[in-house]
Amino acid sequence: MPVMEQYITKVQGYPDDIMYGYCMAVFSAARVLFMPVLGVWADSRPMIEPFTFSVVLSLLGNGMYALAEYGGSTWWIFFGRGTFET
Repeated sequence: MPVMEQYITKVQGYPDDIMYGYCMAVFSAARVLFMPVLGVWADSRPMIEPFTFSVVLSLLGNGMYALAEYGGSTWWIFFGRGTFET
């Protein structure tokens, strides 16, 4: 169930379609940029290293996304979305 639009409205106090679009786009942009890097890393080193790195980034990104409500800024959502799917 998509809830990011309501979450942005809750954090900002008003709906913001531009920020919603940016938050949706940063997810795909991060995947396009980081997946080839992680693929090369996984091919050249033990798989556990890029896997652990990805899990740690996912935890940090999800934490930023969850704490955006308390941070009071939609930029937390933006950077959380950009980091948790790498």
